[in-house]
Amino acid sequence: MSGVHSIFGQVDDRTYVANILGASVDSGTADPVYVDADGRLGTVLASAGPESVAPGVHPKGVRPQSIPDAAKEAMLNLKVEKLQATAAEQKKQIEVLTAELKEQAAQIQKVSAQLEARKPAPQVAENNR
Repeated sequence: MSGVHSIFGQVDDRTYVANILGASVDSGTADPVYVDADGRLGTVLASAGPESVAPGVHPKGVRPQSIPDAAKEAMLNLKVEKLQATAAEQKKQIEVLTAELKEQAAQIQKVSAQLEARKPAPQVAENNR
């Protein structure tokens, strides 16, 4: 994807998120993610230009950001829903396989009965002495 940066012009390796600058987060679980005044999101701080990197420098008004508790809960709920959907799909697959195995067992019993019926009856040999 490509976007237009208001200072540097065309870029194609940047991420922009609206309404994130200045948002509060839980400092106990915060990860270092930075947002500049143009809304550009990144994990490495840069000084004046897009190529110069100055780790550890915080631009005015920009602090590390993290995911709020409500968003974490929503993400966890989504994960739970996905896991439940996966479990439901696996349960359906198990039910189908179980039905197939029962059908195969019935076919094996039928063939076994047919083979047993084809065996000649045992004959008694007489001992004429």
